[in-house]
Amino acid sequence: MLKNGFTTCSKVARSFTLSSKNAARQETRTDDRSPLLLVDDADLFAAARRSAPGSDMLASYSEAAPPGSDPNDPTRVPFNILSGTSMSCRHVAGLVGLLKTLHPHWTPAAIRSAIMSTAQTLDNTGAAIRSHHGNDATPLSYGSGHIRPNSAMDPGLVYDLTNADYLDFLCFSGYNTEDMSCFQNYTCPSSRYKLLEDFNYPAIVFPYHRNLQQTATRRLKNVGSPGTYRIRYRTPAGFNVTVKPESLPYL
Repeated sequence: MLKNGFTTCSKVARSFTLSSKNAARQETRTDDRSPLLLVDDADLFAAARRSAPGSDMLASYSEAAPPGSDPNDPTRVPFNILSGTSMSCRHVAGLVGLLKTLHPHWTPAAIRSAIMSTAQTLDNTGAAIRSHHGNDATPLSYGSGHIRPNSAMDPGLVYDLTNADYLDFLCFSGYNTEDMSCFQNYTCPSSRYKLLEDFNYPAIVFPYHRNLQQTATRRLKNVGSPGTYRIRYRTPAGFNVTVKPESLPYL
């Protein structure tokens, strides 16, 4: 739970390289489009994806149960003030329906990318999003940030996925070549973790290994007007980050 009402077809490749300077684990974001996380191997997909309004929501409520925690309470109400991910997810679902109506040709991956890449990490007062403990939250709490429906309608670039991307993800999840034959004849690549690093997702997750240079590649698809996009990023203390190319022209 986060404060301030938040709860938790041209294609060009871009590569992100991260190298350690013997530092402790850090977290950061690369520009406003791709959160870059350094996590332990067991947490590769543990982070939230995005945040949406989910605190103190007026919502319909089942009259088969009392509104409070006392099971013997005879009170029944058709509406209640609720908080949690069950409240925030309906806002995201509504936004997905809106985007699919506006862009019926967009894939589920493109819609997810549009929502994530246009999210913001500031609350409704312009300050950094905070956790319920009062300290600054991290991408492991709010994901790519708080959703912005108006911006998501025109994201400019999206991270789309192909059938091969999904098959590679199954390989990363532990499916072997024999298991994959249930879908189609597909041989899993040899590097398990490289599948995750190059998964065309609107966030970048690196398994944290000290003194190891790691590279991830992403493919971007222009769904907006022609223009040139330039990378902006902040380098975490103790690390070097390089991005190639530094600009992407779409004519």
